[in-house]
Amino acid sequence: MSGFLATGLFPINIQKALKSLKPKEKKRKSFQGPTTPRKVQVTSETVWGTPQGSHDIEKQLQEAQKDGNPSIRDFKCILKKAMKSIDNKNSQIQRLEEEKAVLKASAAAKAPTGRVPVQFDPNQAFPEIEQIITARDQAERNVLHQIEENRRKLRKKKPPKTLTIERTFFNQYPKS
Repeated sequence: MSGFLATGLFPINIQKALKSLKPKEKKRKSFQGPTTPRKVQVTSETVWGTPQGSHDIEKQLQEAQKDGNPSIRDFKCILKKAMKSIDNKNSQIQRLEEEKAVLKASAAAKAPTGRVPVQFDPNQAFPEIEQIITARDQAERNVLHQIEENRRKLRKKKPPKTLTIERTFFNQYPKS
């Protein structure tokens, strides 16, 4: 005799007793990636967008303070968005300044330079020093003339002064 009969014990659930005698199968470990919680739906009517200026920040602060004291979380959120907006504006300004500098440099490169060819005798091997100095002076005069011309273009003509009432009165009746 063997098994249950030898001991004198009889199991209540025979299936459970038979399962314990079988060797257990090892479960294969399957990869389970991290689970991200679902986004919480926005319940308030106000949608907090990134402000484009200080006026938008002010509106958001007023909206947060309507119900009383704003929570620290709302205040921090508004400040973070304000900082992000300001940073975006600053980077946009920097990019535009760089584009402006590139355009100025390209315009300056297209502007006429003060180069003047040296006039020398073709029968000589090299020009004389006086000829080089003359060409350099002429180039400087050309550049100065160009600068002066640009200044004249930039100056705006002021409209003639209008006479005040006192001045027109005195002009009508000169001193005798």
